[in-house]
Amino acid sequence: VFIVIVCLAVNNFSGIIDSFKWKNLIKEDKPSQVQIENFEAKTKEKCFYYYDNLPDSDKDDYVSLYYGFMEYDDSIYIGKTESDIENLMVAVLYDNPDIFWVDYNYEFTSNETATMIAPEYRFTAEESQKMQSEIDEIIGEVISQVNKYKSDYEKELYIHDYVIDKTEYDISTLGDMGNTVYNTLIVGKAICEGYAKTMQILLDEAGIDNYLVTGEAENDKGELEQHMWNIVTIGEENYHLDATWDDLNDIMEIGYFYFNVTDEYISRDHKNL
Repeated sequence: VFIVIVCLAVNNFSGIIDSFKWKNLIKEDKPSQVQIENFEAKTKEKCFYYYDNLPDSDKDDYVSLYYGFMEYDDSIYIGKTESDIENLMVAVLYDNPDIFWVDYNYEFTSNETATMIAPEYRFTAEESQKMQSEIDEIIGEVISQVNKYKSDYEKELYIHDYVIDKTEYDISTLGDMGNTVYNTLIVGKAICEGYAKTMQILLDEAGIDNYLVTGEAENDKGELEQHMWNIVTIGEENYHLDATWDDLNDIMEIGYFYFNVTDEYISRDHKNL
């Protein structure tokens, strides 16, 4: 009996120490006041749809993940349970499609106190910096042309046409880099997520509010499959913009069937999730 009691006491003490360590790690990974203020400044410059729609209690964890990704942290500690991680990861990556070096895959360890997330990085920081320089050069060239136009509508139209003209839809890039701005702008091959994220980044640079939409859309067999497109704000009105479905290389160079369409129009073959 004495041995059992001692073992239970040791295990309980070990659990208390472990919990204490995790609480300290969460505290260390919690964003600083400067980081919070810098991020809040970003939210005033562009649309952070998924961040804005999080409960206030989740926003510090979102910011922790954001800065963890930016700094290539091997492990990020947040006060979350297993069931919350995926939604938080998606929120960060959907609001920040420029973080192309982070994949949706990750490992995690949870206890009653917190969750430790180990992100999967596609590249080293040095590799990403070189790739980012390539992306920035192209974005600079595009925005220099966009700025020649006065209205948001004209700017959006130019970006829509540019992305479609420079990109080929290629399903073979699924599971690789086809869902990133790098593949879309530099390689010129992407899936719907790559089109939508690149539209988002370029529209952001042009000062046009927009965000990503995930859902389902009918393929040529009438079957629903996963899809991504954008919601764009033009003249204080929200419209759907699906650059992927306007890329009609087999029929015409560029289509405008899904350029700034209404909820009613797009609901014929698209379904928001």
